[in-house]
Amino acid sequence: IQRFLSDTRKKFETTMFFADNAKTVQLGAKLQFNKALMREKIDAKVSGGVAILSGNVSSQAAIRTAVKIARETSGIRCVQNWLKVGPPLNEDEPWRQ
Repeated sequence: IQRFLSDTRKKFETTMFFADNAKTVQLGAKLQFNKALMREKIDAKVSGGVAILSGNVSSQAAIRTAVKIARETSGIRCVQNWLKVGPPLNEDEPWRQ
């Protein structure tokens, strides 16, 4: 029985991993191709049905739009919003985050 439970848990974790990756891609595409957000650099990740948004955007309206899109995405149960209004983060300078 112990082995069965271990195998079942591994299958579940693998399924969740692929489901989270699919949701991350889906949410990222929705954010990237939204007309109001096309110029924004928003990092999105989904883990266990929780969407995590981070990065700097140009306005509060952009934050509201991104959070709304995440909330409306199928399979996302809640949204952690770490977006801030500010200049775009330079990928060559990660210490500025």
